[in-house]
Amino acid sequence: MIFVTVGASDIPYDRLVTTIDKLATDGVFTEEVFVQIGHSKIPAGKLTFARFLSYDEMNARADEASLIITQGGPGSIMLALERGNIPIVVPRQKTFGEAVDNHQVLFSQKLAAENKILLVYDIADLKDTYLSYRERTANIEVSAQAVAEKATLFGNRLEQLILNLRTPGQDARR
Repeated sequence: MIFVTVGASDIPYDRLVTTIDKLATDGVFTEEVFVQIGHSKIPAGKLTFARFLSYDEMNARADEASLIITQGGPGSIMLALERGNIPIVVPRQKTFGEAVDNHQVLFSQKLAAENKILLVYDIADLKDTYLSYRERTANIEVSAQAVAEKATLFGNRLEQLILNLRTPGQDARR
């Protein structure tokens, strides 16, 4: 089963859900696809989906998955890596109104440069990335601990940048 997750953001991620739906309808995927769609539009095709999953349901789907396709949030990426599953990551982008900034792009680019994930920046590349997945991941070893350390470091740096941007006299804990 292919498990696709858009995360828990209150911003829809229609670009990913629509593309997955089209690829499934066109018969590109060779196995069942389950999509956690969040606030995205309901797929028009025949995908199995749910808006949100509990923590246990998310883990159960990830355990079953032969492949995880995800947005670029660290939690979603770790869901795959913890299971030794190299995810295809399609980060949300500010340009498309899918995120307030490009933190997912920056985080995903870092992991892709370290050969931890397969990054799809241009959604038009998702089909080819899926079709070449086995070949491209054959020699990649997954270390969830190393990625978790990178995610923590990234989160700490992002938090510091945000704190440095606040105006004087503003409470940093808001």
